Amino acid sequence: MRFLAKVATLSVLAATPAMAQTGTFKFLQGSSVYAWGVSVGTYKGVLNGKNVDIWCVDFVNHISSGNQFTVNVTGLGVGANLGNTRFGQLANQPNVYRQAAWLASQFKTQATSEWGYIHAAIWSLTSGFGSNFTGANLTKLNYWRTQASTNYTKYYYNNAYILTDVALNRCQAANPTGMPWNGCGKQEQIYIDGGLTPVPEPATMGLLATGLVAMTGAGWMRRRRQQQH
Repeated sequence: MRFLAKVATLSVLAATPAMAQTGTFKFLQGSSVYAWGVSVGTYKGVLNGKNVDIWCVDFVNHISSGNQFTVNVTGLGVGANLGNTRFGQLANQPNVYRQAAWLASQFKTQATSEWGYIHAAIWSLTSGFGSNFTGANLTKLNYWRTQASTNYTKYYYNNAYILTDVALNRCQAANPTGMPWNGCGKQEQIYIDGGLTPVPEPATMGLLATGLVAMTGAGWMRRRRQQQH
């Protein structure tokens, strides 16, 4: 049964469509770590009454402590519909947001000395941040961009979400091709409900499948013996 439960869980993670919804969001504060003249790393907010960790995906637009507004909550899982997001029209979406989510997941394990470079990599994906970097800064930025592009496919994103101010919808309606609609709405954030779930290695899936086949065969043999008696 453990094999069966595991396979069923993985099937749901892989196949469940990403649903869009709205929520009430309050921005509490940025982090105490600064780089490039701004706060980087894990920010704090409240989503529908729940304290959450969030990560800024939007370098250009602003937000202040205490700001409260309605957000579109857009999932990044299978079937992600990014029509309500600020950067949904970028080429290679939803993988741009998924790479940003993978980078955001690294803040909890990396030293604060890396936070500026990790956040620079996120902002470079969406806003072109770091285009003037040279030397060691450029090397570190490219390192994290490479890490993101290499590793993001190893995870599911059904519990990763983009929080976008609904005020952006009015600007999108007025100017559908005006991405990223800078100056319209508050800063966009990533929210991950728990950690990202790793995609099993093919060998692991093979073992799970083998276990299911063995269990099915054993069950069939037991039923046959019972029928014979």
